[in-house]
Amino acid sequence: MLLGVAHLDPGLFAAAALRLWLAALIFGAIGLYAASLSAQPGAAVLAAFGLLLLFSVIGRAQDLSLPGLSLFAWLAWNEHLLWFLPGAVRVSDVTYFLLFTGLFLALTRRRLANRRLA
Repeated sequence: MLLGVAHLDPGLFAAAALRLWLAALIFGAIGLYAASLSAQPGAAVLAAFGLLLLFSVIGRAQDLSLPGLSLFAWLAWNEHLLWFLPGAVRVSDVTYFLLFTGLFLALTRRRLANRRLA
């Protein structure tokens, strides 16, 4: 629809699509983990929102710490999404999203296995 009207940059479009998919992956994995913690859907939604908010705000803790310590900035998911806006796809950002998605999926699997054994 826009091909005849405006110039679309395919690299920028691909980076934005990858950004959307990676964000959906980590949000879904965190939501699934929160759902495995509680039998109540409302509590699971609040837990997932709280975890996502924690990982979003934790990047601001870098302002309170030493200038050379950037662990808090690395833990914030929104800091990694910002690099996709100009079309820059960094391997460290993709690794972050895949690592945290795998971590929360593994935690979910472990929680469900413990619940089944109990």
